[in-house]
Amino acid sequence: MDKHPIADYLTYIGASLPSRGNGWRKMKCPFHEDTHASAAVNYDKNRFKCFGCQVSGDIYDLIMYKEGGNYREAVKFAESISPTGSGNIRSIS
Repeated sequence: MDKHPIADYLTYIGASLPSRGNGWRKMKCPFHEDTHASAAVNYDKNRFKCFGCQVSGDIYDLIMYKEGGNYREAVKFAESISPTGSGNIRSIS
């Protein structure tokens, strides 16, 4: 199953994203007060990790952490905020 881009949710919550590139890209964590880049995002792997507050995962993990709900609700939430729509995402019934 293809997943929504993690950048969609990070942008939605107001994170300042690093430029695209290969591997892990340093950034300030949007989940806690961060004065320096304690987190990283990997666009190729579609993953996020903060070494300060330990929040990590894919877009659905981040949505469940911040917004609450279960996996199915996180997928629906991602569909509602994703500019790419749900065309490549398998429907969950």
